[in-house]
Amino acid sequence: MLSRSSRVVAGALVLTLATAVPARAGSLSSSAQGTYATLTYRGPVTQASDLTLTITRHGTAGLHESVSSPMCGRLCWPAPVGPVLRVVNLGGTRPDVVVSLYSGGAHCCFIDQVFTESPEGTFVAKELTLGDPSARLERLSRGPLVFVTADDSFAYAFTDYAASGLPVKILAFRAQHFVDVTGDYPSVVARDAQRWWRAFTSTSSSHYADSVGLIAAWAADEDRLGRATMVARVLAAQARAGHLHSALNPVTSGGWHFVAQLNDLLTRLGYRL
Repeated sequence: MLSRSSRVVAGALVLTLATAVPARAGSLSSSAQGTYATLTYRGPVTQASDLTLTITRHGTAGLHESVSSPMCGRLCWPAPVGPVLRVVNLGGTRPDVVVSLYSGGAHCCFIDQVFTESPEGTFVAKELTLGDPSARLERLSRGPLVFVTADDSFAYAFTDYAASGLPVKILAFRAQHFVDVTGDYPSVVARDAQRWWRAFTSTSSSHYADSVGLIAAWAADEDRLGRATMVARVLAAQARAGHLHSALNPVTSGGWHFVAQLNDLLTRLGYRL
């Protein structure tokens, strides 16, 4: 039987050997039309490190570099929801590479990076910082794929995050820039408005105890559809009925004070012209 001192030494040796073993490596791959992308990393996907992206086009190297972002430096993780790596055509003549990242933390931040080929044949990254909501790539019509997400400006604007409504936001990637094209999809905006109105009316069971975040998202959607006059009328009616409350700050964030704050936000963000 080993003495106590021998067991201590043996235990220390086992611990040293265990910590010396390198973290498990992994990789993700995607390809389309002769463009191949591989994302390698160390550790579990949910807390990966040393992310490296490699892109080739028809066998010619286009990119091989560490993945980083101003939001998280070189400590970004692969996004925990949806595909992390996609080779897709976003509307140009050749496929682009989309990498979805997460900065870590309870509520922030999702990041999408698009790598597109420059005239010199190298790949240039453009970054979209989404904040709390992630984005999904969808083809909403016969046009190119678009990024469907939500406007993070409304998070915490009037109440806590759990009770905040975030109106739909749709972005296209054009000429190496992200462009807000939400107004091009009125049917999507209308469905989103209906969803937030149903959520708002459902708070009647709690006497509208925390309702302002939900009706704010509804108002933004409806304003985008050009219905500002109707929105003003509905907000006034709800204020008079005593249905506008915030659990975060019940004294100053409800009623007419909330309506004034919301009008200011909608104007500042361009929802109300």
